[in-house]
Amino acid sequence: MIRKAMRPLAALSPLLLLPAGALAQTALGSTLNVSAEADADQFNGSYSYAASSDSQGGTLNPLAGSVSVTNTEAGGGYVTSQSSASASFFSAASGLVHWRDMGWTRDSLKNHEAKLNNFNTGLDTFTYTFQATSNGQFKLNYRVWSSGSVFGLQGLRISWTGAGGGFDASDPYTPDATGTFTRALVNGTTYTVGLFNYGNIFSAAGQGYSQGLMNADFDWSITAVPEPASLAFLATGLGFIGLRRSPRRNG
Repeated sequence: MIRKAMRPLAALSPLLLLPAGALAQTALGSTLNVSAEADADQFNGSYSYAASSDSQGGTLNPLAGSVSVTNTEAGGGYVTSQSSASASFFSAASGLVHWRDMGWTRDSLKNHEAKLNNFNTGLDTFTYTFQATSNGQFKLNYRVWSSGSVFGLQGLRISWTGAGGGFDASDPYTPDATGTFTRALVNGTTYTVGLFNYGNIFSAAGQGYSQGLMNADFDWSITAVPEPASLAFLATGLGFIGLRRSPRRNG
């Protein structure tokens, strides 16, 4: 009698072999804050300011805010300062953040200034607080780009409450930056990640027209590192998948 070789089982994703819930995180809260200040003549005693805040607890709804203010001087000079941001969540373990048109347009011959976001409020433009439900890794990809007269836009700083701390990618001369920020997660620990911008410019008299704007895209994700028991389970599963019996003849 001839016995046929056993056909291997269909390949399974390693993630399917991990215990249920291994990739879950507990969302605790998130915030989004943007602000803008403009002063076309620092000696006339008036300025224009606006701020927008959005926050939530453990829910995962989109966040958004946008502000724009214009301040004028005697004779018609002006400074317009603006900031806009949004955040969305695919789950408690991944999401997107966008900054749009953060910056200023100015045409003032007086001593003038413009300020953005964290410089005004001391608040991060975006924060997310969560509790890790397994050992793992937080990963954030960032890209910041700009146009026009970029001095003072500052760019990006990342705050992180866990081991390793944050990262400063800001530069007063150019906000442009691209990279990846990663930090290890410990099961049961609460973390807050923050993205903030410290844009500001103070100009002497006689400057005239210029514009500087900054944009940024962020995508972040949380991945689990399997516990020892999960790794053993994974190894057993993969070994079973690869099992074959050689054909043999009997009698």
